[in-house]
Amino acid sequence: MKLRLILLILSGLMFSTLAAGNSVGALPGTIDFGTVNPGETVTQEIYIRGTNVPENFSIRPSANSVDASTLFSGDAEDKREISEQSAEDWWNFERSLVNPETEVDYSEVNVQNPPTLHGSTTATLEIPNDAEPGVRYGHIRLNPDFSPLNQSSGSGAKIVSPTRLTYSFRVSGTVRRDIEVQDVRGFRLDEDEAAVEVLLVNEGTVTTSTENLRLDILDSSRDEETTLTASGTSLAPGESQWVEANWADNSGIEQGEYQVGGQVDYLTGSATASGDFSLPDFDVVEVRPEDSPGSDNQDGGSVPIWFVIIVLVILGVLMWGFEIEPFWIVTILGVLGISAFVLLSGLPNYLLVVLLIMVGIVIYGGM
Repeated sequence: MKLRLILLILSGLMFSTLAAGNSVGALPGTIDFGTVNPGETVTQEIYIRGTNVPENFSIRPSANSVDASTLFSGDAEDKREISEQSAEDWWNFERSLVNPETEVDYSEVNVQNPPTLHGSTTATLEIPNDAEPGVRYGHIRLNPDFSPLNQSSGSGAKIVSPTRLTYSFRVSGTVRRDIEVQDVRGFRLDEDEAAVEVLLVNEGTVTTSTENLRLDILDSSRDEETTLTASGTSLAPGESQWVEANWADNSGIEQGEYQVGGQVDYLTGSATASGDFSLPDFDVVEVRPEDSPGSDNQDGGSVPIWFVIIVLVILGVLMWGFEIEPFWIVTILGVLGISAFVLLSGLPNYLLVVLLIMVGIVIYGGM
């Protein structure tokens, strides 16, 4: 496979020349654990060689994963088996001190005419019990530190190199990517603004990322009104999520029935997005559902109803303390309460004027 060939070529570059003439290398240059099972722990001894290093140096290894989108864009034959779940946090390493004046036993390394090796470190891979199936590729940085070990802090040069080796393994299980569109909805935010949302569900066995979603909006006559774009997302197995496309039109968005058409693309497939929704008249601003992607922004400026009640109670107590007549206390609190209800409920603002006029008529009649 081309991808494995690339990894082998990269492993041949492990014995790299570093700054100041120092060099470090590692055997094996490529670690392939084959197939491992969730909950399993595997280890690999990594042997280190230092060249032109006058004294001891330390190794502080760290692991990184190759981005899944980079792997998918290549020609790997096992592309559909590649996992998007990162394995970086599954690795543990021993920090080791390498002495270039000593030699270590490397009988485990199957290499013809191996060079002299001066140290080793143990790499441990712990597969979580809930690990998703699929292939992982990445690299391990040895991070050799050539700082003089015996000099006082703050003096001398510090030379650190990210010497790397590659790794690969496959977590057992069936890899299946399957994103489905479960629902479509829309609601008016203003006279010239609306939100159109699509509910995506991951019915596969692995985490799957979607690309940006393009939605064609048609009116009841199936004439195209506009084309919207919703951002892509990443869904774990069994997870569902609404993605939103904002619809803004300075000339106003008409009341009526609309149809949605589009396609949700992900790394190894696609799903059709279709459905319909209706928008109310211009003077009706709808409240977002709690599971809407924009509900956090909407709620950010709202005032909880319990807070309004507490404020009204405090005002009532203060007015009573100033010996204001009960009629006027009830009237003032009523006006404030009605105003708060209209403003916070999303009802048309003209209803506030109508209700205040009605309250005025009642007050005038009671005087």
